[in-house]
Amino acid sequence: MLIALHAFSPTSLIQSLHCDVRWTQQKLQLEYQLVAERAALNWPAPAANPQRRMALWEHTCFECFVADPTATGYTEVNVAPSGDWNCFDFQAYRLGMQASSRASLHSMSVKLDGEQQAWIHVELDLPGWSERAGSLQLGLSAVIEDNQGQRHYYALRHIDGNPDFHHRDTHILTITRGIE
Repeated sequence: MLIALHAFSPTSLIQSLHCDVRWTQQKLQLEYQLVAERAALNWPAPAANPQRRMALWEHTCFECFVADPTATGYTEVNVAPSGDWNCFDFQAYRLGMQASSRASLHSMSVKLDGEQQAWIHVELDLPGWSERAGSLQLGLSAVIEDNQGQRHYYALRHIDGNPDFHHRDTHILTITRGIE
């Protein structure tokens, strides 16, 4: 299912950002597809040893928020084009942040095509979600930093005049598990 992400403040540097989403058994697969003037973006080089890192959202970062539609808690996943990543669980809106026990990065890869296109493929392990939830509520988002240090925010929806990716009203994609 290919979904468009929308700019909070449009820029001519970024032509489009989409995400292809699939949930099969205990894996959530995301493929972000960016068409942009990549040379004008702060696009990090691949890390020699990608690892769990804090504050990825301060630069170019792709995010997914995962929740059981019947619960107040949610999980935040951050991945950077460098390969660095992080996953956090929250008890409620921005409350009780801790390293995630509900999601982990299974794999990630970045494919670049020329100067305009990039694909960021992310596969997440979601142990137990298949047994607990018949569907998932997702918020898809990205922070794209340009070479001037300005951040451009993309999400399924923006509300209240600010790019607040944690707000559950921006987690508007509901998916059901497919067959593997």
